Amino acid sequence: MTLKFTIATLLLTCASLWADPKEPQKDPQSTPLTVTRNTFMVFGNTYITKLETKTSILTSINQAVKDADIDFVIMVGELTMGATVEQFNAVKYVMENSPVPVHVTASNHDLAYDNGDWKTGKSDDYARFRKMLKIETEYSLSIGRSHFIMQSHTEKIGADFTKHELEKLEENTAYDFVYHITEASLGAEIDRKNKPLIGINGGTKEVKYHVIANRHVKMVPIENKATDIKDDYLIFKENEGFVTVDSYLDRRLDKSFKIIIDRSAGTCSVEKKSQAK
Repeated sequence: MTLKFTIATLLLTCASLWADPKEPQKDPQSTPLTVTRNTFMVFGNTYITKLETKTSILTSINQAVKDADIDFVIMVGELTMGATVEQFNAVKYVMENSPVPVHVTASNHDLAYDNGDWKTGKSDDYARFRKMLKIETEYSLSIGRSHFIMQSHTEKIGADFTKHELEKLEENTAYDFVYHITEASLGAEIDRKNKPLIGINGGTKEVKYHVIANRHVKMVPIENKATDIKDDYLIFKENEGFVTVDSYLDRRLDKSFKIIIDRSAGTCSVEKKSQAK
């Protein structure tokens, strides 16, 4: 019995020696890691006037989650028409009941003034905005390989914050895309020599884009008025080396753009894709 076992063991050992060598195991550290890319929704100037508005916005968000699988939402300034408590409650309702995170910035319509009129008042009450929505007016977000600079102040406070953020990012290679979110246009805080960034501003009558010094691009969505039956918005979808931007009018695809950006090379360009039919 012992002799048979010994012979069988020798045969198995020889067979293993003569067999073809196994393929070498891959080093797990040499396997490329999956890069997280973001798909997000942008509302420009919602001008919320009453609580009922929240229903339309949430309907649009839910549809974007279903159709585009968005990761989060950005609402750029002009959130409310006049910064009333009711209007802020509608914004809070959207933020608290959205199926994905909602990030916002403020603008003049969202601030309480000394005479109660955002058009003629003199005292911008950013503290009230922070208290009402329990968020900062200036902050940044790092999501995947993207960095978002969220600016509400249009004067020195906001400009200094953005300059500081951009300085930190100049030598940082961790991010493929940097976004500057503010209701106002890109201003002096953006150095034309900074590495490329994508600016997202408040809304206008039609979606627009501007390429600045062949390094930066500014996207301006359509104003999403509270009186609209259905909402207007943008969907940003990040890819390797470029971002596609789809503009929706009344929740229907209207126009598409492709932002080609290379931060290491310092280049940026935009291609307008054929208009949806």
